[in-house]
Amino acid sequence: RDLAYAVRNSGGPGSFDGTYSDYNIYPGDGFSVLRETKTPAVLVECTFSTSRFEAGRLEVSEFNGIEAWGIFKGLCRYFEAGIPRIIFLNEPDIVTDDSTSFTFLLSDSIEIDPNSIRVQFDSSDVNNVNYDKDFYLLTVNITGATTGRHSLRIVVANKNGNHSFPFRKEIIFMPNIR
Repeated sequence: RDLAYAVRNSGGPGSFDGTYSDYNIYPGDGFSVLRETKTPAVLVECTFSTSRFEAGRLEVSEFNGIEAWGIFKGLCRYFEAGIPRIIFLNEPDIVTDDSTSFTFLLSDSIEIDPNSIRVQFDSSDVNNVNYDKDFYLLTVNITGATTGRHSLRIVVANKNGNHSFPFRKEIIFMPNIR
């Protein structure tokens, strides 16, 4: 939004200010270029050299500075709004049952939006979850897991709409091994 304001760009048909969340464009997954990164990342589409009007602005060094300022202000606003963290509390090396519960602490300077919590086990949504907002604890119940390696993925957002970095964990299930 700060970039759009700084360079005086109007919004597109799906946004009043040209801002789009990759989670809104591709619900649950986001853009691959952002989803696959292991570090915090942002994708910014600034001025397009293919537009005759915008190409002219690119030739003006002051305009490039204004564009950079808009990106900087947007990043500052994002971090000010808080970033939820997901902390695995009972991280096992190997799970020896086909059913188990995992507990996570959802930490944020802003309140977590319980409706934003998305848990996936091997790319399938897990609905057997419980979030205790008083203690910030998320319990994920997995049942009927087969022997082998499985993937657990969690994403949450705070009340400001900022999403956590996706939590990813490979879990090995070895039922009947004691």
